[in-house]
Amino acid sequence: MFYLLSLTVGLLAGISLAAAISLIAVIPGGHERPLVQKLKKKVLTLALKVPLLSRYVHHIQSLNDKIRRQNIILDNTPSALLLHHPNGTIEPVSTSASFLTGWTTLEIRTPNGEFLEKIISDGEREKFDRALMVARMGEPHLVRHKLRHRNGMLLDVETRFLPIGSPRQEVQLVLSVSTDITALCRFQEQVERKNQDMRDFTSMISHDLKAPIYTIKGMSEALGEDFKDALSERGGLDLLNFIKDSCSRMESLVKSVVDYASLSSTMLNVENVPLSDILEQVSRDHRQMILESEARLSFPKNMPTLMSDSTRIYQVFSNLVGNSLKYRSPYRTPVIEISAAQEGPALMISIKDNGIGIPGDKLEEIFRPFKRAHQSGAEGSGIGLACVQKIMEKLGGKVSVASTDGIGSTFTLLFPAAIVCSDHAPPRESA
Repeated sequence: MFYLLSLTVGLLAGISLAAAISLIAVIPGGHERPLVQKLKKKVLTLALKVPLLSRYVHHIQSLNDKIRRQNIILDNTPSALLLHHPNGTIEPVSTSASFLTGWTTLEIRTPNGEFLEKIISDGEREKFDRALMVARMGEPHLVRHKLRHRNGMLLDVETRFLPIGSPRQEVQLVLSVSTDITALCRFQEQVERKNQDMRDFTSMISHDLKAPIYTIKGMSEALGEDFKDALSERGGLDLLNFIKDSCSRMESLVKSVVDYASLSSTMLNVENVPLSDILEQVSRDHRQMILESEARLSFPKNMPTLMSDSTRIYQVFSNLVGNSLKYRSPYRTPVIEISAAQEGPALMISIKDNGIGIPGDKLEEIFRPFKRAHQSGAEGSGIGLACVQKIMEKLGGKVSVASTDGIGSTFTLLFPAAIVCSDHAPPRESA
């Protein structure tokens, strides 16, 4: 037995099978020769088991490494992970459960859901239990609710319930993943309050400024009708017309300011928006200016379709086409070309004209309210391009411009792939 033990130790220490047998064979004393034969068989059997034992040890070490990594991840995840057993027992999986609730791991591990009574108020408990019941039936569920911390503070929490089934797809456990969204909810409330303040402000501006404009405009018209002869003798009609024109410009400016201010707070009315229909409408609405300038407006008849707000999309193209017509060159026939192409996953639409162009130092300024590249006396409030930029940002896209002063400009609209209907997307440009 001493020799068998020596062989075993030798094998585990890395000595080869041949070396181990040779070690026994040279043992003095012929009466031990039969023992060598037996040891050979046992050593051979043991040698065959050593690789299996080595693989088993390696497998155990690999499992331990995985468990250690998973524990590190669970201990550092910001969400509270809890296992809900069928009998109501709650088992914390991550240490974040203690941070979120203020209770220790032992205090969380309670039977019959007693811990939930400590952290969820009666008004929120029904919502929580309903979501848990849906998960027990095999369907994941997401719910937002209030959670009472141990110190008494109420937190806003978003909890996702995930069923954990057996190989037979029977739900055995439910994993709840709870994330503190208190800061997010507070931020959303602040944004909503600011949006409401903006709506109230724009409503007040609209009413308080439009009322005196209407009054001045109406009184000017009444004076022109009642005292037409007397005013004609002294040139007063020209002054009245100047007053009425000024009121019309102020009225247009107030409307533009109100529209610009409402862009941030107004919700989008999402629907299918065929761009071909939008451009046809823009062409009709600018028909008078197109005829007067003999301009050529062209665009493909098979333009893509967007999932967006038709009113906002119309505003974008109406402003850009209107600008190309207003800032046309007096030395050539206006030409406006609209094209569409794929830019990676996004949709790129270009509006190119041969107008008076934009000076290089004005390219950034033109997207600011009331900033113009040219003081040419063109009609408008000076807020159109600012509205275009704000609308594109609200849609998740962006607008840019490239221009050569005196030659023309190209405005590029980049719409995110998320709002482009794939069935109506344009072909990719060839390299």
